[in-house]
Amino acid sequence: MSVHNPPRLAILAAIGLLRDEPLAISTLEFLPTELYPLLFMAAVFGRRRETLKAMVPAWPFARLPLGSLMQKPHQGTLQAVLEGLDVLLAQKVHPRRGKLRVLDLRNTGQDFWNMWSGGKGHMPSSSQLVPVAEDMSRKRHPLTPLEVYIELCLTKKPLEKFLTYLFRWVEQRKASIHLCCKKMKIISMSKENMKTVLRMVKLDCVQMVKLSFTQKLSTLAQFAPLLGQMSNVQSLILSRIRGSAVEEQDHQDLLQLTSQILRLQNLRDLRMEAPFFLEGRLDQMLRCLKTPLDNISITNCLLTESDLTHLSWCPKICQLKGLNLSGVTLTDFNPKLLQVLLEKVAGTLEELDLNLCGITDIHLNGFLPALSCCSQLRVLTMCGNLISMAVLERVLHHTDRLPDLNLELYPAPRESYSSLGVLHRERFAQIKAKLREVQTAGARFMEYWPEFLERVVWSQHSRGLTLRNGTSGGAELKDTAGLGSLKVYTDLCLSKRTLDNFLSYLPSITKVLNMVQLDCIQEVQVTWIWHLSILATFAPLLGQTSNVQKPRLSRIHSLPMPEDPLGPPSSN
Repeated sequence: MSVHNPPRLAILAAIGLLRDEPLAISTLEFLPTELYPLLFMAAVFGRRRETLKAMVPAWPFARLPLGSLMQKPHQGTLQAVLEGLDVLLAQKVHPRRGKLRVLDLRNTGQDFWNMWSGGKGHMPSSSQLVPVAEDMSRKRHPLTPLEVYIELCLTKKPLEKFLTYLFRWVEQRKASIHLCCKKMKIISMSKENMKTVLRMVKLDCVQMVKLSFTQKLSTLAQFAPLLGQMSNVQSLILSRIRGSAVEEQDHQDLLQLTSQILRLQNLRDLRMEAPFFLEGRLDQMLRCLKTPLDNISITNCLLTESDLTHLSWCPKICQLKGLNLSGVTLTDFNPKLLQVLLEKVAGTLEELDLNLCGITDIHLNGFLPALSCCSQLRVLTMCGNLISMAVLERVLHHTDRLPDLNLELYPAPRESYSSLGVLHRERFAQIKAKLREVQTAGARFMEYWPEFLERVVWSQHSRGLTLRNGTSGGAELKDTAGLGSLKVYTDLCLSKRTLDNFLSYLPSITKVLNMVQLDCIQEVQVTWIWHLSILATFAPLLGQTSNVQKPRLSRIHSLPMPEDPLGPPSSN
């Protein structure tokens, strides 16, 4: 039997074996390794708790990605697996066959199940197929702690029963279980509950943390000692923390925060949204950085000219790849400050966001020479600034020297607007025509989209406009007379609640797909939010995606047969 593409017979064998659950449990010791994932999947979907409990101690892989099998957290399934872990923990030596060291409750690992079920043509890695030599030391010493991986998003709402049960189980087994979380979001939560939950998490496992409190800066200061224990954090996001730059208590709270950020030796990505407490004090935050940053984002707040000066001369930004100052008003600042800042990062900067910064022609003329030296720049956005047509043309000529620049977002030139600030469409049509003439001379192409926040967007080194939220996807709108079809490339992620990004105004999936040139699509994923009947309705459109190379159907809400071949689920 081919391991990486098992025949349907293997799946049917796993389903058939579960019809007699005691027999299935008794054969686990002799079951071929490649049948374990199939049998486990069938046991999860059939809610065969005794089988799950028996399979966990004998699991022949180092990791069990349970989270990706559950359409939503299911306490009964979790309880069965944790009871299996209890059996494993009770064993004084490592079992002969079992290799489980990590239980992954995140929504990851789908490729693992697809690989063994034949859902994708993946070849298992050597570590999954080659028998591991028995570690004799594990016969003489207790087992090392098992790791349980989760993703946390803590809010004011009570914890889900799923998490409450897990936390209670972990708390009773602290010596033998490490609860790990790589991505953590704390939107808003009482201080007591927050500390109770985080005391159970192995904080040095956290790599990304987002803190978004509606309380004052003092709440963040009280959280700071826990943040300081997250020594491996690489990305820190502070969102809408209330505070004032003039209150003495907020000054002390900021000192408490920065004293803990000093301990983040691996921080590479710092993002601060609406950090009003930083006005005039940005230098305090910059001084606590221990390593050079890859990305810094300071958005939607007030900064002083001295703040921007400190940012320009901070030694930890010399290797920046991403700089985002969107929503920071720079109108009254010395135009040379941006010039100095861009000169500092010219050799490494890849993305520059200066949307809604109050940038004028004077500012652009001031930093254009430095901008043209940013040889690695890929993305440049300056929407929402008041810029003249003449200066905008100068920008294009300067950025034309940048070989990697592939996405530029600019505002409509100020000549496009009336004295009341209303877009004058006839006047703008003339501007578009002029830019098309520039394009025939070798410059880039420009187009205007009223649905897209009335901004001008054009792409370098191509004949098409590019709107990109990722690196793939496709759509084509035939609208550009004399230049062939205008192509718009984007990733589509259509969800049950809303449609992502600029597609949010479209009323239905069908309407979206009718706008897309379907034969451009190379990868499509249909996931479990749809029932099989809706998938059937979608099928004719799917059939038009003739160039799809990676179709993926995941968790469609329907059983493969009209009746459950496993019989009724366990009463437990």
